[in-house]
Order: sequence, then structure tokens, then C-alpha cells
Amino acid sequence: MCCHFLKSKAPLIFLLLLFMLQFSNAQHSELNSKLNTYLEYLHSQKGFSGEVLIAKDCEINFHELDVAMAVGTKFKIASITKTFTGSLIAIAAREGLLKTTDKAHKYLNVLSDKFTVVTIRQLLTHTSGLPHNEAIANYWQEKSRLNLETSAAIAEINKLDLLFTPGEEMKYSSLGYYLLSTILEAVYNLPYQEILEQKLFIELDMTETGTTNSLSINQGMAQGYHLMPNDSLVIAPYRNYSMLKGAGDQYSTAKDLLKWNCSFREKKIFDTKEQTDIFNKDNQTSTYDYGWYTDHNNPREKYYHGGGTWGFSSHHAYYPEEGISIIILSNISRLPVSSMAAQLEKIVFGENVDIPKVTESEEMPELLVAQYAGSYLSTSGQMKFNIVLQKGQLFAQLQGNPPFLITPLGGNRFLGKKIDIELEFNTYQDHVVGIVAKRMGRKFEFKKQ
Repeated sequence: MCCHFLKSKAPLIFLLLLFMLQFSNAQHSELNSKLNTYLEYLHSQKGFSGEVLIAKDCEINFHELDVAMAVGTKFKIASITKTFTGSLIAIAAREGLLKTTDKAHKYLNVLSDKFTVVTIRQLLTHTSGLPHNEAIANYWQEKSRLNLETSAAIAEINKLDLLFTPGEEMKYSSLGYYLLSTILEAVYNLPYQEILEQKLFIELDMTETGTTNSLSINQGMAQGYHLMPNDSLVIAPYRNYSMLKGAGDQYSTAKDLLKWNCSFREKKIFDTKEQTDIFNKDNQTSTYDYGWYTDHNNPREKYYHGGGTWGFSSHHAYYPEEGISIIILSNISRLPVSSMAAQLEKIVFGENVDIPKVTESEEMPELLVAQYAGSYLSTSGQMKFNIVLQKGQLFAQLQGNPPFLITPLGGNRFLGKKIDIELEFNTYQDHVVGIVAKRMGRKFEFKKQ
């Protein structure tokens, strides 16, 4: 067991906690070296700030250093909140307070009649037809900043239409989990936070986890920063979490999230049969249930969820057969934590990983940079890359996604830190003719139009 810390040269302090797996000395040394190399790359090339936890069999042993971001710093975990709401629904069903086959309207009669066919199970699995938050009129400009009571929030939901017939498709919807938390409040006659504390947090000694209301000061909370398209950082914009109740309003620490994983391994809350239902182990087609994603393409059993909100990015994965937990908590929004977690997973399980070298960006004259600008079409004709020059810097945009800065690595190679992608421009007779994009071990080729 050991731990390792890296200290940033940037204004933000980078705290890294590694809880090593119990291997032989040789295996441990090799794993330690690979993790250190990759995490140094994340820190220096992607500007990572936060905490990474890797643990096996709930055994933790770490060494704490006196750094600005201390052990136990709290992070907003955004949609990881859904794993708790899903489990509370399972507990309420166990206690006979509801059935997942019940219609949501049974407990929330203030819902519009157009939602009377939606079941609790469909809300759990994102198959209800409800859209995501952005469907609410003026959500980002206005509603996401307001402290809305439940009646006002449901009034906004009632203005929406279902995107499809419930049960026929899947569409991720935080509004569905808002309704689930409101159903829990109805059957327990308690605020959502109190239900969490009574049913989960007290039982699991999760003393550093709770809900945030955006108005109260929470001691120990990390300052959140937002990553701009030019890779600069700004203080995270304000967001009110009232409409994210049960869907994205919680904060936690890496150690508390490990306790959450360990509760399943040690069967503290749910027995084996109940966990089969929660993780939907008998259904090889479903990819989401009770607040957890399932990766059927992964060779090992894996349940996980990511989270993103203004100022925070997170990823939380649990591998029950191996007893492994991989947890990433960052106080910077829009970081590619999913690809980070995928690379960490490969390292932890001994798979081959091509860890990029730590390199310094090179200055390039604007006239030289300009030759890379233009539109590029994939060889399949399905994807389009636009490379745009703005004030001497290059930005890449794939299809309708937000543009991101690419920085020179030397030669014709560029790095897009934000989504962990490397672009190499092909040339012919001093003219740029295409791009080879490399991301997570895969290559994509594009021709200049």
C-alpha cells in the first residue's frame, strides 16, 4: 500500500491520493510507475485538479501531506446522486411503501394527465419519455438559477411533452430522478435529505456526504472552476440545485464514495438478490437501472456513473467481482473524466495503455498555423471536423459539439486536452490534406475538403 502526491506549478493545487492494490512487490512497483506516469500526464497536460482514489476490497491506507486541498475535501458529485436515489426507491419498495410497477401519478397527482402512463420503473431506467432539463423553457438563462419550490418545478415539468411512448426508447432525463425523489418525499413524508440520512448516510457512516442548496456555505467544499474553450479557467458560474433534487444535488468525498461501494460488497444495505435487481444483472440488454450504468461490452462486471456540473467533474466505478473501486473527483468542469477513468481501468487491470508523454506546447507563427484551418470529412463520410483559427490559436469542432483548443506538440501534431484527443495533420507537397485523430486507442481518418 502506498500513496503519492503531485504538487502543481499552477495556481490550483493538485492533490492525488492513490490507494494501491495488494499485489506482489514487483507488480505493485510496475502499477505504481504506470499510474504515476499517467497521472502526471493528466496533471500537466490536461490541467487536472482534484482527487483520484483506487481501492481494492475496501482496504485503504494512505499518507497525508500538507497541501492546500486537504484529504476529505468535498466535491459536488452531480449525477452520481442518482445512485443514491435509485437505492432509496429499492428500500421504499422493500418496506412496502411503493412498487416500481406503480404509476408515478399515483404518488404525484399534481402531475399532468399526459404523464399518467409513466411508471416508477420507467423513471428509474430513463425510459419514461421525459426530456432532460434543457427542455424547460429558458432553463440555462433563467430556471437553472432560481430556487424553485416543488410545486413550481412540477409546474415546469407539466409544460413538457413526452418524447416517445414510455417504455419504447431510452433518453437520459434528470427530471425523471427529480420526480423519483419527490415520490420518496411523499411516501416517507420527509424531505429528501432526511430520507438519505436516515436510510443510508447514518447506517454507512457517510458523514461527509449530503445535499447542496447553492445558498448555504458548506465547510470544506472545493472551489469550483470552469474550463473555457481556450483552456483558461474561470470561477464556475452560479447554478441553483433545487431542480436537481435526487438527480444531481449531492456532494461527497472520495472516502465516503468508497464507503458507498463497500456497502454493496459487504451487503450492509442490500442482500445478493436485491443487488441483482438494483444492478439489473439478469438483463443483458438494459444499460441503466436504479441509478447505475452497466457496461455489457466490458469483459468484467462493472457498474458506474459520471457527473458534471458547473465547477465539478466526477466519475465513480465499482467492479464487484474484483472488489475494485475507481473514483475521480475534480473541481474543474468539462474535463473528460470518462476517458480518464477508462485509461485508469486499463492500467489497474494490467492492460496495455499508450500513455502520452508529457510535452510542452510549442509556439508557432500565425501564418504557419493558418494552413491547418479548414473542413475535414471522415473516410466514412459520417463525421466532419472543422479546424478554425482564432487570434493565432487553433480550435477543433466535431459535428455540432462545442469547439475545443488544440495545442501544438511539434511537427504536425496537436493535442486537444479537453477531450483527450491527438490530431496529426497529413501533408502532401507542403499542403495539408488530412487528419489522423487518435483517442483512447482508436484512430479516425479525415480528408481535407
